[in-house]
Amino acid sequence: MGAGFHQDLTGRENIFLNGSILGMKKDEIKRRMDEIIEFSGISEFIDTPVKRFSSGMYARLGFSIAAHVDPEILLVDEVLSVGDMWFQEKCLEKMLSFRNKDIAIIFVSHNLESVNVLCSKTALIKKGALRKIGDTAETIREYICSNQEDTVDTLTENSISNVKLLNMKNELVSICYPEQKCRLTFKIKCLKPFKECQLGFLLHRLSDGLSICDYNLPLNSIKTSDNNGDTADGAIDFDINLLRGAYSISMHLYHYPSATFLTRVKNIAYFSVEERVSWHGVTHISPLIHPLDKECLLFL
Repeated sequence: MGAGFHQDLTGRENIFLNGSILGMKKDEIKRRMDEIIEFSGISEFIDTPVKRFSSGMYARLGFSIAAHVDPEILLVDEVLSVGDMWFQEKCLEKMLSFRNKDIAIIFVSHNLESVNVLCSKTALIKKGALRKIGDTAETIREYICSNQEDTVDTLTENSISNVKLLNMKNELVSICYPEQKCRLTFKIKCLKPFKECQLGFLLHRLSDGLSICDYNLPLNSIKTSDNNGDTADGAIDFDINLLRGAYSISMHLYHYPSATFLTRVKNIAYFSVEERVSWHGVTHISPLIHPLDKECLLFL
C-alpha cells in the first residue's frame, strides 16, 4: 500500500499516480475520487503533500486506493493495525465484500480474530518454515499450542514454572468454552516468606493485548516445609466467562513489604475460547431470550 507515492505530491495527486500504477484508468480514478477520499477518512488533509502525513494517514490512503481497484487478487499485510477502530472495521468490511465476490485474498496478520472472520484457510509460518495449512480454526489452535510449547520451565532464585492449564478432570486443555471451569497448576520457588508475598494472575486477549483481569492473590493458603519460603506446588481455579478469542495468561511474584516484583513470567500459558453465539466482545454474561410474561406486561 502506498507503493509509488511521491512525497512532494498531495494526497489527491497521489491518488492519480498510485491508481495508475495499480492499473486504473484516469476516468475511473476521477469517477471514484470522492469515494476513495471519503473511505480514507483524511479528507481535510487530502490536498497536503504526503510527506507531511503520519504513517497511519499514509497507509490509510494507500489502502483506500487499493480497495477501489477491483483486484483479481488482494494481498494485504497487517492492514488492520492501521488507523482507529472504525477504520479497521471499514477495512474488514471491504475485504469481506471482496471475498463475497469470489476475489482471492491473501491476508498476512497476527490479529487472530480478523483471521478467523476473514479467512477460510490459513497457513501458519514459524521461523520461515510452513508449519501447517488448512482449516482456520485448526490452524489458530496449532498456533496457540505452538506458543505454549515454547514456554521454558526453569527454577531460578525466585521463579514460577511447570505451568499447565487443565479442565476439572485434570486433562490438559487449549480450547475452552464459556462457563467452563479451568485449573492452572504451577510450581513456585520463593526465598521470601510466602505470607509476605502475592501471586499475580493476569489475563490478556492476544488479538489486541486488551487486559481482561489483573489479580494479586495472597499465598497464605500454600504451605511449605518452613515459614521462610520454599518451593511449593499450587493451583488457581477460575471460570471461563469469556467470549470467542485467543487469550494468554501471565504471572508474577510480588513481595508486599518491599513493594518489589520477585519474578515475572509473561504469556506463560495460552488458550482459545470457542462458541457460536457472539460476534464481538469479551465477557460472557449468559443472556437468555424468553417470551415476555403477560402479568409483567400489564404491570408496565
